[in-house]
Amino acid sequence: RHFGAFARVHSALCEYRSVLMIEAQEKGYPLSRHPMLNFPDDTNLRDMTTQVMVGSEMMIAPVLLPNTTSISVYLPKLADEQHWVRWPDYEPASNGWGTYEAPVGIPAVFLISGFADRYPSVWERLRVEGLKVIKEAKSGVYECK
Repeated sequence: RHFGAFARVHSALCEYRSVLMIEAQEKGYPLSRHPMLNFPDDTNLRDMTTQVMVGSEMMIAPVLLPNTTSISVYLPKLADEQHWVRWPDYEPASNGWGTYEAPVGIPAVFLISGFADRYPSVWERLRVEGLKVIKEAKSGVYECK
């Protein structure tokens, strides 16, 4: 179930990945990248080993330790008109360090505000699949027994 749920999330990102593949072809940027590529002046990111970006608009902080239900995440400062939002509920998230709930099956994923406007069909599919993931995770189907 867990694999299937995130395969659907991966599928929801198809249009966004297509944009990133063009960027990769034109500029040589990888689809998945260290945050320093997008925020080269942010010294807090230099030694970061626990977060990765997908393109320039999505920050992922996977839980890497067993029995962990929250994770410390660093979100770099954005341009004045932008802010970070949490997937899938689009709730605002603050710049800097913060602790976020991330139990098994519910990863800490953040998008730059406006993602839903720039990629409306991607966002709608991501939101729907994200809500399914949360519902399944809270039911306990992802827990190892």
